[in-house]
Amino acid sequence: MMLQPIWPVLAGALLLLAATAVWAWCQWSTMSRGDRAGAVVRLTLAAAVVVIGLRPVGTLQVSVPQEKRTDVVIVLDRTTSMGAQDWAGNRPRMEGRRPTSPRWCSSWPAPVSR
Repeated sequence: MMLQPIWPVLAGALLLLAATAVWAWCQWSTMSRGDRAGAVVRLTLAAAVVVIGLRPVGTLQVSVPQEKRTDVVIVLDRTTSMGAQDWAGNRPRMEGRRPTSPRWCSSWPAPVSR
């Protein structure tokens, strides 16, 4: 277990705990039995806020299996700009992409059947 304190909460909780403890110590001899029980409850709650301020964090490691398959999506621009005739002299850009698409698809490994 690790502690990742929330410093403002921890500082405030420690001040609250100290103030409650000093108040209970000074008043203890004059308190009735019910008041003493209330003071113990207040001290317990202040100590709980200190623990919350420390923010204990578990360090449980969980292994997540990695997916072996990959989906490949090829997006081709079919807007009017692909009709511009500036590829290899005066040919449309769309003709320039034709030989590359099959090479991309064949370079990926064959799908694995389950």
